[in-house]
Amino acid sequence: MRGSSPLRTVMSIAALAVVCVGCSSDSTIPRSEYTQRVNELCSATTSEIDEALIPVIETYISGLSGGTPTDEEVMGLYSTVLPVARELDEVFGAMLGDIRALPPPDGDADAFQTHWDRVEELWSQNLADIATASIDADAAQSLLAEPDPRLAPTNSEAVELGIDECIFD
Repeated sequence: MRGSSPLRTVMSIAALAVVCVGCSSDSTIPRSEYTQRVNELCSATTSEIDEALIPVIETYISGLSGGTPTDEEVMGLYSTVLPVARELDEVFGAMLGDIRALPPPDGDADAFQTHWDRVEELWSQNLADIATASIDADAAQSLLAEPDPRLAPTNSEAVELGIDECIFD
């Protein structure tokens, strides 16, 4: 190739390999490999989410006067978190896309598909809840009251499926 560098050649080969792997949609991988790869993706995404959100939350909370936060302060927290959560929506979506691109084990394909559908729905609901909590005091106070009971069944299911790194709270 004219003007080609070794790096560009390697990148082209890697891209071709990824495309070829994606072409064989009938292939499956063993359950242990699937769960290992899914756990790696979830762990990396959870770390990225924590790295983005925790400092924002800690900085906001450190600026509060202390005591029980007012409705305005709680709404302010969610207003501060909302732009970061929207940016993380792309990160979370990319993780789900990568997971769904993996060929699930034959015997569990439906269970995993159903699980990821639930996880995606919960993520979307949570993002909408944060947006509402940023402008509605009752919603903000309700969202602040942890834990979210909607997560428990999906998190239990993740443990049962062997994807312990995919527990979201």
